Amino acid sequence: AGVTIDGVVCKDGGIDLLYGYAEQLTSISTPIELNSPSGRITTVSTTLAALSSTNFALVNSYIKADSIITVSCFYSGTLITEGIPIIYISPSAPGAIIIFLVNAHPTNALNNAVDIAFTIV
Repeated sequence: AGVTIDGVVCKDGGIDLLYGYAEQLTSISTPIELNSPSGRITTVSTTLAALSSTNFALVNSYIKADSIITVSCFYSGTLITEGIPIIYISPSAPGAIIIFLVNAHPTNALNNAVDIAFTIV
């Protein structure tokens, strides 16, 4: 048994975060709307050139002006041979952030989808 407070399920023995999932279907710059305090976004497969970047918006009603947001990524390509993905975020406005995807490899392009996990506190 438990209680849900602002999307967080509090129960005996711990806390469970509500989790959402979204997938880009058309373009690496397609905005994503995912209203969940945590989740995963799978980008469309990308061939992001060496030492370049792109970005897209995450629209999420849980994002407030004072939110702390963590992000991490998992790359299904072969690391280094198919680029080095790095992600970071920039606040946009309450209800949205911009997620930046950078290929840090000096010569090799990214060549696959990137999974991005996020948590909003």
